[in-house]
Parts: sequence; structure tokens; C-alpha cells
Amino acid sequence: MKYLVNLSKYTAILAAGMILLNSCSKSKNYLPVGDAGQTIVKILGGGTPASISKRPVDFVPTPIVISAADIRRDIPNNTELNRTMHVVVIDDTAAVTTENPAYIHLDPTWYTVGASTPKSGGNPVTHEGGSYDVTFAPGEFAKPIMITITNPTLMDPSSLYAIGFTITTADADGKITESKSIIVEIGAKNNWDGVYLMHGTFSDVSAAGANFSYLQDQQYSLITTGASTCDVYNDDLGNFGYLFSNAGAATYYGNYGLVISFNPATNAVSDLHNWY
Repeated sequence: MKYLVNLSKYTAILAAGMILLNSCSKSKNYLPVGDAGQTIVKILGGGTPASISKRPVDFVPTPIVISAADIRRDIPNNTELNRTMHVVVIDDTAAVTTENPAYIHLDPTWYTVGASTPKSGGNPVTHEGGSYDVTFAPGEFAKPIMITITNPTLMDPSSLYAIGFTITTADADGKITESKSIIVEIGAKNNWDGVYLMHGTFSDVSAAGANFSYLQDQQYSLITTGASTCDVYNDDLGNFGYLFSNAGAATYYGNYGLVISFNPATNAVSDLHNWY
């Protein structure tokens, strides 16, 4: 986390106590599952319809590797764990469009896929679509689809990109669950993008009762809107604006929010104006 002015650190001391219980009940015997049960196949954090996974990346001209979709198999016993399983995961462009028409499908020519989950097929012109071949070797229960974005500066920092993943088939008697789809939202963030705490004093020369003594340490998010510009969002207010106290009551300025531009060479603020 970055800080605009000062951040006071607080240390919480947790005390743990142990309670000893005596029981006179008879011990219970449990039978092992043995060869019963079925192997469950899913995407960690997935859903139906697709859930959203946010993966912001730095706006830099160097390759960045992200774990896009973590494919899992929950096995009932060692026999199933030691079986080879093939799972097909599609590049679900339809799910991306359905979730948010404003999403831009991340250009497949801008990234490469890890060798352990090769991708094939798809539109020969746009390179969208196709499928990933996910193979669980004996003993494996997790298989992430890793992608490498070769040059994030090709992305527009003011836009959101996305890739969709949906499990369609699984052999070796695998059962696909409702946790089968995920949309990875990818946005480029500049060096100043982050969460900040503001600490200090405030007064309004036009309103004697307005001050900053009522609320302390406001939390702000700087949100990338360009290579070196950020909108300033007040997390405590839940909007663009500034919280303060007026005659002892909490209030805020309406139609007020900052847009900051930075000088990349010095990190100094080069421009500041009202978001509205």
C-alpha cells in the first residue's frame, strides 16, 4: 500500500486461550471412503454464470505472467488421483460479451499461453475462441492456465480487457460442477495506481465551521485513466469527493473530485483539476 502523507501503524495483540474438555463418551469409528465417490472438476473461484476475477497489470513494456484460470479436480481417493484426466476449457468469448459488452477481448496476439495447457483452434483472423488442453498427470489435482502478456503498454489504460474460460468436457468419469466458468478482467495500471490514506488537517476559508477534525485518515484510490494520469476516488465516501466536518457534522463537497497527472521522470504532480 502507498501513502499520500502519513500512515499510522496499529498493532493488534491477539490472546489465545486453550480450553480443555473431558469427555466420557465412547470413541467413534469412521469408515474410509475407499473407492466410493466421484472426481469433481471445477475452476477455482468459478461459477455459473461466469464469475469475475480481476487481474490488474502494471503499465510497463516488460512481459507479465498471470495465473488466468486455476483448474482443479477434487478426488475421492488415491485410485482416482493416480488416473490421467483430460479436461477441455474453451476461450469463452460469448461469456465475456454477455457479462459486459464494454469489455474488450484481450487480443490473443498480445499474450502467450503456458506450454502445459496448450491452446488450439479459434478464429484464424481474430485469433479469438479455441480451446485449452488441460491434462492432469497421475498425482496432480491443480493445473493453472498461465498467460504471459508480452507488452502491457499495448493496452489502453482507460479500458478494461477480458478473457473467458469455461470447462466443457472432462474424461475419466469427471463431473463438471457449476464452478465451471470465469472471466478474467485485465486492466493496465500505471505506477501511481493504488490505495492511499490521507492524514492531516483541513479548513475552508469560506466556511468557518468546516474542518477536518471530525474524520481522520480518509482512504482514497488512485485509478489509472492514462499512462501518467489517475482519478482520485474517495473510498470512504464511495464516490469522487471530499469528506469533512461542518460544525461537528459529517458532510462532503459535491461535484468535486480530483484528476492528477504525474511527471514520470520526477513523480511530481504536473497537473491537478476537478474531475467534474
